[in-house]
Amino acid sequence: MNPTSPDSPSPEPNWVTPAYLAGARNVPEHALAPLLDRNWPHHDDASGNFYLSSPDQTLRIGYLPEPAPSPLWRISASPDPFDRPLWTAQASAQTPEELLRPLFARLGQMWEHGNQQHLIGPLAPYLATTPLEKAGWQTQQLPGRLTTTSPDVQAVLIHTPSPHRPNADAFTRPSTAWQIGAGRGEPAWWATFTQATPTPLLATFTTALTDPTPVRRPHSQARTRATDFTATRAPDAHQPQTSDLPSPPRARPPSTPVGGGPSR
Repeated sequence: MNPTSPDSPSPEPNWVTPAYLAGARNVPEHALAPLLDRNWPHHDDASGNFYLSSPDQTLRIGYLPEPAPSPLWRISASPDPFDRPLWTAQASAQTPEELLRPLFARLGQMWEHGNQQHLIGPLAPYLATTPLEKAGWQTQQLPGRLTTTSPDVQAVLIHTPSPHRPNADAFTRPSTAWQIGAGRGEPAWWATFTQATPTPLLATFTTALTDPTPVRRPHSQARTRATDFTATRAPDAHQPQTSDLPSPPRARPPSTPVGGGPSR
């Protein structure tokens, strides 16, 4: 029997670990579920872009498939909806949703806590790299640059502190200070955070990088990334169950472009 015929059983999914080698599922609601479940305001446009913000509009998140090849994910935080961002973050199209989901969950928690926690930063940079070092990542400190590399040498964090700019004004863009990515040669995915990103938020992202829990990916997705990732079925003792996957949130980005306008 032809293994690709309609009568053939569907190939079992791969369980990929660590998650930073898995690539994206292309299911944005998986990443955004913590904020959608909080009923944060959101809307889409005719191009299929999806926009979500905190109720006070000081946190804004965009899932922007158009125009490609711009960063798929964009985050910005400002003290006032009409003020320039204090910090921004971006992530490329193949960034695994399992890394973004805890980031968005922490953002929601910080905003709900009050006291503008989502605007307070940065603190000591080592707080962001400590989760990696505890997981066996190696840090190399050079003048003006810190590099932390995963044990398999397929993921890296680069921290380049930005110089203080006392004359920065409303038109000065925040400068990138943190770069994270995975892949050999050309990165399979990357994420960047500017200098004033709250350190606890960065620590949430780096902690997710070290999570050994296998993540599920279609069999056809194995070894299609720019990285030699581990794509094997996990042992039963550690294999996540289907119930661990998020249930459909109360609101979600549309799977096909629809007309713009805020959701009601």
